[in-house]
Amino acid sequence: LKNQAGTGISVVDGTRIENAAANAWTPWSQCPDGYSAVGLAEMNLHSERSDADLIATQCNDNGCRLYCGNAACNVKARCMKGNGIQFQNGNKIQSSGNKWSDYSVCSNGFVPVGMAYLALANGGNTDINDFQCDQTGCRA
Repeated sequence: LKNQAGTGISVVDGTRIENAAANAWTPWSQCPDGYSAVGLAEMNLHSERSDADLIATQCNDNGCRLYCGNAACNVKARCMKGNGIQFQNGNKIQSSGNKWSDYSVCSNGFVPVGMAYLALANGGNTDINDFQCDQTGCRA
């Protein structure tokens, strides 16, 4: 992101949720008024357990939250606003494990800035190892 003069683009962090309970959605990390959540600024699992997992992430108009399996966790949203900036989710993609998913792509005229939702389909018997967002879209 390059902030050109006159765009009024501003990027800030949302509220920091600390030590949210394991095996449940965290409270929402909320953005300041006028800002939209565009992804995660921070995610941290508090566990040395081998079965501690990030099960899901979700960012929308409420902010961002996590579902952390077998570990307490922290979450903080990354938030953006600017003159004339519009946000829209890409299409929903489902994929089997052990390979890259297809890309979730944006509508014409939009570019990806982060993942709105990412979840393990089997509830945590695997791990989220990688995700990628580029000009094509986002995939995991």
